[in-house]
Amino acid sequence: MGIAQSLMNLAIVADKQGDHRAAQAWHEQSLALHRKLGNKEGIATSLHYMGHAAFLQGDYETARAFYEQSLTMRKELEGKSGIVLSLEAFARLTVTTQQPKRAARLWGAAEAMRQATGSPISPIEQAEYDHNLDIIREALGAEAFAAAWEEGRAMTLEQVTVYALEDPGTPVR
Repeated sequence: MGIAQSLMNLAIVADKQGDHRAAQAWHEQSLALHRKLGNKEGIATSLHYMGHAAFLQGDYETARAFYEQSLTMRKELEGKSGIVLSLEAFARLTVTTQQPKRAARLWGAAEAMRQATGSPISPIEQAEYDHNLDIIREALGAEAFAAAWEEGRAMTLEQVTVYALEDPGTPVR
Protein backbone atom coordinates (compact mmCIF):
# COMPACT_ATOMS: atom_id res chain seq x y z
CA MET A 1 0.00 0.00 0.00
CA GLY A 2 2.86 2.33 0.73
CA ILE A 3 4.24 1.90 -2.77
CA ALA A 4 0.80 2.48 -4.32
CA GLN A 5 0.38 5.67 -2.28
CA SER A 6 3.90 6.83 -3.16
CA LEU A 7 3.17 6.33 -6.86
CA MET A 8 0.00 8.38 -6.46
CA ASN A 9 1.96 11.13 -4.72
CA LEU A 10 4.53 11.15 -7.53
CA ALA A 11 1.66 11.50 -10.00
CA ILE A 12 0.17 14.42 -8.07
CA VAL A 13 3.55 16.17 -8.10
CA ALA A 14 3.92 15.53 -11.84
CA ASP A 15 0.45 17.04 -12.41
CA LYS A 16 1.36 20.12 -10.36
CA GLN A 17 4.50 20.47 -12.48
CA GLY A 18 2.46 20.23 -15.67
CA ASP A 19 3.74 16.80 -16.73
CA HIS A 20 0.29 15.24 -17.14
CA ARG A 21 1.44 12.31 -19.24
CA ALA A 22 3.93 11.24 -16.58
CA ALA A 23 1.22 11.72 -13.97
CA GLN A 24 -1.11 9.45 -15.91
CA ALA A 25 1.57 6.73 -16.03
CA TRP A 26 2.17 6.98 -12.26
CA HIS A 27 -1.58 6.88 -11.63
CA GLU A 28 -1.96 3.77 -13.79
CA GLN A 29 0.75 2.01 -11.77
CA SER A 30 -0.85 3.10 -8.51
CA LEU A 31 -4.26 1.91 -9.68
CA ALA A 32 -2.84 -1.48 -10.70
CA LEU A 33 -1.32 -1.96 -7.25
CA HIS A 34 -4.50 -0.88 -5.45
CA ARG A 35 -6.48 -3.35 -7.57
CA LYS A 36 -3.99 -6.12 -6.83
CA LEU A 37 -4.34 -5.37 -3.12
CA GLY A 38 -8.12 -5.09 -3.29
CA ASN A 39 -7.96 -1.61 -1.74
CA LYS A 40 -11.26 -0.09 -2.86
CA GLU A 41 -10.59 3.34 -1.37
CA GLY A 42 -7.21 3.40 -3.12
CA ILE A 43 -8.86 2.35 -6.38
CA ALA A 44 -11.46 5.11 -6.08
CA THR A 45 -8.78 7.69 -5.31
CA SER A 46 -6.58 6.55 -8.19
CA LEU A 47 -9.53 6.73 -10.58
CA HIS A 48 -10.29 10.24 -9.34
CA TYR A 49 -6.76 11.44 -9.94
CA MET A 50 -6.59 9.72 -13.33
CA GLY A 51 -9.69 11.72 -14.19
CA HIS A 52 -8.01 14.88 -12.99
CA ALA A 53 -4.95 14.19 -15.16
CA ALA A 54 -7.23 13.65 -18.17
CA PHE A 55 -9.13 16.84 -17.30
CA LEU A 56 -5.90 18.86 -17.20
CA GLN A 57 -5.05 17.51 -20.66
CA GLY A 58 -8.44 18.64 -21.97
CA ASP A 59 -9.71 15.08 -22.41
CA TYR A 60 -13.06 15.72 -20.73
CA GLU A 61 -14.77 12.52 -21.88
CA THR A 62 -12.05 10.36 -20.34
CA ALA A 63 -12.04 12.53 -17.24
CA ARG A 64 -15.79 12.08 -16.87
CA ALA A 65 -15.50 8.30 -17.22
CA PHE A 66 -12.87 8.12 -14.46
CA TYR A 67 -14.86 10.50 -12.24
CA GLU A 68 -17.99 8.37 -12.71
CA GLN A 69 -16.14 5.21 -11.67
CA SER A 70 -14.59 6.96 -8.70
CA LEU A 71 -17.84 8.52 -7.45
CA THR A 72 -19.71 5.24 -7.83
CA MET A 73 -17.10 3.44 -5.71
CA ARG A 74 -16.95 6.23 -3.15
CA LYS A 75 -20.73 6.15 -2.80
CA GLU A 76 -20.58 2.40 -2.13
CA LEU A 77 -17.82 2.97 0.43
CA GLU A 78 -19.78 5.86 2.00
CA GLY A 79 -16.60 7.94 2.21
CA LYS A 80 -17.96 11.47 2.45
CA SER A 81 -14.62 13.25 2.09
CA GLY A 82 -13.97 11.36 -1.13
CA ILE A 83 -17.48 12.11 -2.35
CA VAL A 84 -16.86 15.82 -1.78
CA LEU A 85 -13.77 15.66 -3.99
CA SER A 86 -15.76 13.83 -6.65
CA LEU A 87 -18.57 16.40 -6.58
CA GLU A 88 -16.04 19.20 -6.97
CA ALA A 89 -14.44 17.35 -9.88
CA PHE A 90 -17.84 17.05 -11.57
CA ALA A 91 -18.44 20.76 -10.92
CA ARG A 92 -15.12 21.68 -12.61
CA LEU A 93 -16.02 19.40 -15.50
CA THR A 94 -19.47 20.99 -15.75
CA VAL A 95 -17.86 24.40 -16.25
CA THR A 96 -16.52 22.99 -19.56
CA THR A 97 -20.08 22.23 -20.69
CA GLN A 98 -21.04 25.84 -20.04
CA GLN A 99 -23.71 24.87 -17.53
CA PRO A 100 -22.96 27.25 -14.67
CA LYS A 101 -26.22 26.54 -12.82
CA ARG A 102 -25.31 22.85 -12.65
CA ALA A 103 -21.79 23.70 -11.49
CA ALA A 104 -23.15 26.02 -8.77
CA ARG A 105 -25.47 23.27 -7.51
CA LEU A 106 -22.65 20.72 -7.40
CA TRP A 107 -20.30 23.10 -5.59
CA GLY A 108 -23.08 24.11 -3.21
CA ALA A 109 -23.70 20.46 -2.35
CA ALA A 110 -19.97 19.82 -1.93
CA GLU A 111 -19.63 22.88 0.32
CA ALA A 112 -22.51 21.68 2.53
CA MET A 113 -20.82 18.29 2.85
CA ARG A 114 -17.48 19.94 3.65
CA GLN A 115 -19.13 21.91 6.43
CA ALA A 116 -20.97 18.85 7.77
CA THR A 117 -17.77 16.80 7.89
CA GLY A 118 -15.50 19.62 9.06
CA SER A 119 -13.17 19.31 6.06
CA PRO A 120 -12.35 22.71 4.55
CA ILE A 121 -10.89 23.06 1.09
CA SER A 122 -7.13 22.80 0.99
CA PRO A 123 -5.24 26.10 0.80
CA ILE A 124 -3.43 24.74 -2.29
CA GLU A 125 -6.75 24.38 -4.12
CA GLN A 126 -8.41 27.56 -2.81
CA ALA A 127 -7.29 29.87 -5.64
CA GLU A 128 -8.57 27.53 -8.38
CA TYR A 129 -11.80 27.00 -6.44
CA ASP A 130 -12.37 30.75 -6.06
CA HIS A 131 -11.57 31.30 -9.74
CA ASN A 132 -14.12 28.69 -10.84
CA LEU A 133 -16.78 30.13 -8.55
CA ASP A 134 -16.10 33.60 -9.99
CA ILE A 135 -16.62 32.21 -13.51
CA ILE A 136 -19.97 30.66 -12.71
CA ARG A 137 -21.11 33.58 -10.54
CA GLU A 138 -20.37 35.95 -13.43
CA ALA A 139 -22.14 33.68 -15.92
CA LEU A 140 -25.27 33.37 -13.77
CA GLY A 141 -25.41 36.68 -11.96
CA ALA A 142 -25.34 36.96 -8.18
CA GLU A 143 -29.00 36.08 -7.53
CA ALA A 144 -29.16 33.04 -9.82
CA PHE A 145 -25.81 31.84 -8.48
CA ALA A 146 -27.02 32.12 -4.88
CA ALA A 147 -30.26 30.29 -5.72
CA ALA A 148 -28.45 27.43 -7.51
CA TRP A 149 -25.88 27.23 -4.70
CA GLU A 150 -28.66 26.87 -2.11
CA GLU A 151 -30.43 24.25 -4.24
CA GLY A 152 -27.21 22.23 -4.18
CA ARG A 153 -26.77 22.72 -0.44
CA ALA A 154 -30.29 21.34 0.10
CA MET A 155 -29.66 18.12 -1.86
CA THR A 156 -29.31 14.84 -0.03
CA LEU A 157 -26.28 12.65 -0.64
CA GLU A 158 -28.39 10.35 -2.80
CA GLN A 159 -29.83 13.24 -4.82
CA VAL A 160 -26.50 14.90 -5.49
CA THR A 161 -24.69 11.71 -6.49
CA VAL A 162 -27.47 10.86 -8.97
CA TYR A 163 -27.36 14.47 -10.20
CA ALA A 164 -23.58 14.39 -10.63
CA LEU A 165 -23.70 11.15 -12.59
CA GLU A 166 -26.33 12.42 -15.03
CA ASP A 167 -24.90 13.30 -18.44
CA PRO A 168 -24.49 17.10 -18.43
CA GLY A 169 -23.99 17.43 -22.16
CA THR A 170 -21.11 17.68 -24.56
CA PRO A 171 -17.97 19.36 -23.21
CA VAL A 172 -16.73 22.49 -24.92
CA ARG A 173 -13.21 22.13 -26.32
